[in-house]
Amino acid sequence: MLRASRIRSHQAFLFLAVAASVALFFGSGTARGAQPQSASFSLRGSNGFVVDVTSQGDEVTVIASERWAPVATFGPSGRLRSAGTGNGASTIYTAPAKAAGPEAVEAALGELGRIAVRFRPSGRRVVSTARQVCGRPGRVVRRLGVFVGTISFEGEGGYTTVAATSARGSVGTPPPPGCETPGSTSGAAVASSSMPAAATTGGAVLSAVDPGTGSRFRAAPGRGGVSFRARVEERNADGVTVVRRAQAGAPVSSFRFNRPLTWAAVTPPAPFSGTARFAARAGAPWRGSLRVTFPGLSVPLTGADFRAGMGRP
Repeated sequence: MLRASRIRSHQAFLFLAVAASVALFFGSGTARGAQPQSASFSLRGSNGFVVDVTSQGDEVTVIASERWAPVATFGPSGRLRSAGTGNGASTIYTAPAKAAGPEAVEAALGELGRIAVRFRPSGRRVVSTARQVCGRPGRVVRRLGVFVGTISFEGEGGYTTVAATSARGSVGTPPPPGCETPGSTSGAAVASSSMPAAATTGGAVLSAVDPGTGSRFRAAPGRGGVSFRARVEERNADGVTVVRRAQAGAPVSSFRFNRPLTWAAVTPPAPFSGTARFAARAGAPWRGSLRVTFPGLSVPLTGADFRAGMGRP
């Protein structure tokens, strides 16, 4: 009897040890390989803007776009939408998330507003792939529902406003990293036009940067023409990171330059305005009236503080 009791005790101990090991193994594996989750919803703002809100990890991002967001986003149906490639500008606001988990989206935006919503699932879900939108495989599973609470946003100077208590959206697999418009091919497709003979060999890339303000401008070959891009990044007084981005496609005639790349002139379309000239010489190599209008801000893209240069693609 004593021996049988010891055997049963030993078997029970082995069972508990194995069970604990299995739980530890699978528990740690799930933690290590846990699929990241994001919450997304979008609303129509005033003055024709679209406002996309995404919460992932410890950040909440608000994107205000004139037409399309510059990164892939999810529509109310839970389907992944391609990043915008047309002419336009967007402003991206990123603030620390005040709630853990994608089903509670909370962020204080200071003077820009506040978001505090909870996700109410509808019981429906959408399964799709990221290949068509992001050019890479990836199974995307999104649970559909409604975010309910406070959604208040007002862009600088009132360029767009949103005030709502609910928004259709989804929770689930986020877009793959880097799922946005590539810088070398962005801009609207445009019809080819004649190009000066001196510029037909090799092409060129022109870049101008203001180290003090972080303002950046770039002109490069695009799809069927020239791609113009601009970017400004800052952190406002409320601790919100603000990234402003603009892009435009134009005929090749809007970017003229000589063969040795010592001279160039650009005339980008909206959201840019004005012109600029580059000359590889001492003094003022980058001059002109070139500006870009982002949502909430108009920024000069020339001046004595800019450092400009040219090279081959």
